[in-house]
Amino acid sequence: MRVNAGQGVRVQYQLEVGWNTWSSMDAGRPNQYMGGGAPGLVARHKQAWGEWRGDRLSLRAGFQRVKDPTGLFLDHSMGALSARYRLKGQRIELLAGQLPDTSFEGLEVRNDNYATDNLLVGLHYRSKLGESLHLALGAYHLRDYRVIGRTFALSTGSMRVSGGGGSLKFWVDLAGQYGSWEASAVGGGDVQIATYAAQAGLKKRLDQLSLGVNLLALSADDDSDGNEQMGAFFGSARNQSGTVFLTEDETRDRYDNIDERLGSYWGSLAFTPAGLSIADVSVAYQVSERYIPRLTLAYAVTLNPNRALGHRHVGAELSFTQRLKLSSRASVLLNALLFAPGGAAAAMINDIDREATELLYGGSLAFALTF
Repeated sequence: MRVNAGQGVRVQYQLEVGWNTWSSMDAGRPNQYMGGGAPGLVARHKQAWGEWRGDRLSLRAGFQRVKDPTGLFLDHSMGALSARYRLKGQRIELLAGQLPDTSFEGLEVRNDNYATDNLLVGLHYRSKLGESLHLALGAYHLRDYRVIGRTFALSTGSMRVSGGGGSLKFWVDLAGQYGSWEASAVGGGDVQIATYAAQAGLKKRLDQLSLGVNLLALSADDDSDGNEQMGAFFGSARNQSGTVFLTEDETRDRYDNIDERLGSYWGSLAFTPAGLSIADVSVAYQVSERYIPRLTLAYAVTLNPNRALGHRHVGAELSFTQRLKLSSRASVLLNALLFAPGGAAAAMINDIDREATELLYGGSLAFALTF
């Protein structure tokens, strides 16, 4: 819900609502297998912010969606204050805020001891390079004090070049990180962080037919766990891949996609020591204005098989997603899925038999409303 109060002031509030009566589990939690406590109505507050917008300058404060140019590092709802300045064909944005974490220190400022907080500061720059070419740059620094004596400091730079026009769109994303993690190595030494992420893709529309390709790579750590070097990329676990099982499903992210389960989380950032590379191809056909089926084929591998018990292949996904538009704000979603796991997925995800690679299949039906 967005309210324009006049004189450049607007307020937005976004709430996700769903019933939790069919099961004792809550899929809206980071660990969806954790009991919801009691059946009933589940509500997740997604955004709540106020903004003043002038001719060139705008200020926004509150719980808002923050995304770096690539979305590979930051794509989070977080408490932040941001200021944007617009020029002709350019935009500069400064932001400061906190990523969500697991430390609860009360609802009032006076209850916060500021000892286990995190602070993120960032700079965005966007510019047009031509009629159909855009450049976006981002620079960020995160300091996480969530664990006393183990400060996590991470500097990240990201860049997106995108363009196209009419029936063609393309993008190229690059991100690099450098930082330190105090007293986190075996023996109590500091860990030096140096990582990268890359992504490239395109979409092409041919009348009712649409084709999409995306390539993703997230850097891996070295062969030794617990040493003073970390090479695994810390990111949002979001990307441009068309997959719904290997990576997140934008319709309803359950936080248990393969890319997330291959690794772990530090606060709100996911990392995979074995690294990850995913290639996918999608084909969609607009049967009518209301019905659009899509077929996606993808394959994933690790970049350092030594961190996956010697296995490189994560697996192949074949997903068939269908959207039936009832109106501009209402849709029925019907998905079917096949996933053939590789040895890396078996070794890193299975709890009982780390060599089991049976074919997985499934389906889902959803009724989606936005208002």
